[in-house]
Amino acid sequence: MATWDDVGSIALALPETEASAMREGWRQWLVKGKNFAWERPLRASDLRVLGDAAPQGEILGVRVADLDVKEEVLAQSSDAVFTIPHFDRYAAVLVLLDDVELDELEELITESWLTRAPKRVTAAYRASPRRLSSGTEPPDARDDQRLSPSWSTSPDRGAPPEFLGPSRKRAASWAARSAVRFGFALVRASVMAAFMVSALIPLPVASDAIV
Repeated sequence: MATWDDVGSIALALPETEASAMREGWRQWLVKGKNFAWERPLRASDLRVLGDAAPQGEILGVRVADLDVKEEVLAQSSDAVFTIPHFDRYAAVLVLLDDVELDELEELITESWLTRAPKRVTAAYRASPRRLSSGTEPPDARDDQRLSPSWSTSPDRGAPPEFLGPSRKRAASWAARSAVRFGFALVRASVMAAFMVSALIPLPVASDAIV
């Protein structure tokens, strides 16, 4: 079980993080003005859709790198990590504080921060001997934040959705997908080159003349 004090302690321990309130009065944590964790109670519209399945308790929103990573996070995390239909198109997940373990909460918040912090800050963080309070190493972030999608809209006002430096396992999964895409690109380029070469070679013209 975690509390908002736990969330604040984890978030504010990350470099250049500050706490503030959203327009609704909900808590949020930002790095250099970019939101990476926020209070997100279920709205009336969410409750109508979820019905009896709606979780009860305090809920935190955090980011993930992309929709593929979101699926991995949901599959690999505890039942405390979930999503709702309103978030279907967004790279973000929700965390039920009453059910989450502190280690898992710390990893989710830290990964979220890594995708939002400036590169110089994340580079210094990864290079430091810093450990999470659980005693484990901080999760890896993507080397280039341009790999994370940039969204023009958000699942919640004041909470723009892109996110999350994946752990080593998720980074390996991303690398494998990238290798496949690169292989397809090479095949397409080879086919195009062969087509262009063939276009330069004159082909015999069929004739219907009687000889």
